[in-house]
This record gives sequence, C-alpha cells and structure tokens, in this order.
Amino acid sequence: MIDCPRLLLAAASSAPGPSSAACRRFATGCPPFSLSCRGRLSSFPDFYALRKDVELAVERVNEVRQDAGLEQLLEEIASLENKSGDSTLWDDPSKAQELLVALTELKEKVKLLNDFKSQVEEADTIVQLTEELDSIDTGLLEEASKIIKALNKALDNFEMARLLSGPYDKEGAVITISAGAGGTDAQREY
Repeated sequence: MIDCPRLLLAAASSAPGPSSAACRRFATGCPPFSLSCRGRLSSFPDFYALRKDVELAVERVNEVRQDAGLEQLLEEIASLENKSGDSTLWDDPSKAQELLVALTELKEKVKLLNDFKSQVEEADTIVQLTEELDSIDTGLLEEASKIIKALNKALDNFEMARLLSGPYDKEGAVITISAGAGGTDAQREY
C-alpha cells in the first residue's frame, strides 16, 4: 500500500501533462520532503541537518554583511579611491601610504563579505538541486557540508576580528588573579 499521496497520484496518473515533483507536491498537498515521499533523500543521513545548516548560514551571512555595513564600506572605498587619484597625494608620502593601506583593508573586507555570500549561495544551490532531482549525488552533498563548515569557521573568525578591532585591542594585557572573599579565607574559623 502506498501511504504517500504524491506517490499514489504519480502511480495512478497516466494522463499527459506536467509530472515534476513540484507539480505533484502542489497538487497533492504532500509535505515537500517527508520521508515517505522522498525516501531517497534519507539515504544521505544528514540531509535534513545540512539543509537546516544551510538555511542558518544564509541568515548568518546576511546578518554579518548587514552588521559590517557593506553599503558604507563601498562608499568609503569610493571616497578613498577619489582621494588616491589626487595629484597632491604624493606630496606627503606617509599620508599617501596610510590612505592606500586603508583602501586595501577595506577592499579585502568587502571581498571577504562577498566571498561569504557566494559560498553560502553555492551550498544553497546544491541543496536545492538535490531536492529537485530524482537521484542523490552524495559527493555534492558532502561538498555542501564542507562549504558550510568552512564558512561557519570563517564567519566565527570574522566576527572575532570585528570584536577585537578597537584601538587598544592590539595591545597586550596583564591579568592578575588574587584570592579574596572565599577560598582559604572563608575556611578559617574565628
């Protein structure tokens, strides 16, 4: 007995017309990726976890790009490029060097943010293709999993670097730990 309305419709229907999974899913109201409907997806044990990880990564990348002020960074790059085109820039070599270093850092930051977006889009495309195809390519799913793991690690590093980008964060620190209330003082009886 077929317990999935989509498979039942596909088995019973011999009428010509669209027979894609999307059309059958729409016609039957069957959940798009239930285990009974898409048993083949369950052959990749972490498909549903991977799909969720990709969705979370898409959200995280969008948040990081927004929090980093991508629009503002692009405006700053345009401004610095205009200043770098000024003929009097090289009259003060140290000022010119600072400007070019700042311009390079901003361009690298924008490139990194764009790389995050392209990586998450690649993983999302792989997952979407897998959902639409009738066969599963575990190699592609493993690649998507690797992309997401590497992307999450890169996002963690990017966020940590942003947290530690203050004017004094590059300096060293001295931490002193001394006993106070509690410890051996609390154990003495007076």
